[in-house]
Amino acid sequence: SERDKDQMQVLEKVTGREFVKSQPLVFDIPNHKKPATLWQKLFNCGKLHEPNFRINLAGKRAISGINLVPKAILQLSKVLETNSTLIHLDLTQNGLNDDAAEALGKALKVNSSMLALILRYNQITHTGADSLAVGLHKNTSLLRLDLAYNLIRDPGIEAISGSLEDNKSLRDLNLESNKITENGAQHINDCLKKNKCWRFLHLGRNKIGSQG
Repeated sequence: SERDKDQMQVLEKVTGREFVKSQPLVFDIPNHKKPATLWQKLFNCGKLHEPNFRINLAGKRAISGINLVPKAILQLSKVLETNSTLIHLDLTQNGLNDDAAEALGKALKVNSSMLALILRYNQITHTGADSLAVGLHKNTSLLRLDLAYNLIRDPGIEAISGSLEDNKSLRDLNLESNKITENGAQHINDCLKKNKCWRFLHLGRNKIGSQG
């Protein structure tokens, strides 16, 4: 989208890295109906180690996406632990739960190539956010994390905020339409006082009052 492109242009200026002009390889199968076939195709495509590889498995609103099975997300997370070329992973609306978030959190701890992780419209709660926070604490490459339209409450926001206090890579955090209250917003505010690297923060459609 134009908004994404604008944000990438800003991130280019901030980080000195080029995103918009490059033409990365893309594995793009949104709304896939046969997960088993999909994973066989993905892991056999021979491109997972090509430079600047991107994976888009996003569903659309009101569509179930590919409904990643636990075995598939675990397999993907294991690949991410050793992969050094994947830069963009979009798993929007795939029914991902806290177990999936835990697997991705473990991958984030050691992955050093991924720049964008998009997990919009899933079923991640504060428990899953805790797992992602553990990964973010160690991660040094991720520029964009999108957790919009999940089920994350204040304890999860506290964990994420705490993990990002010393994180110098993340520039764009989207927490739109979760279950964040004024308490969660305060944790984010405390983090912002210590970390001046952020460029984009999205908190719309939460339960934050006028004092948040």
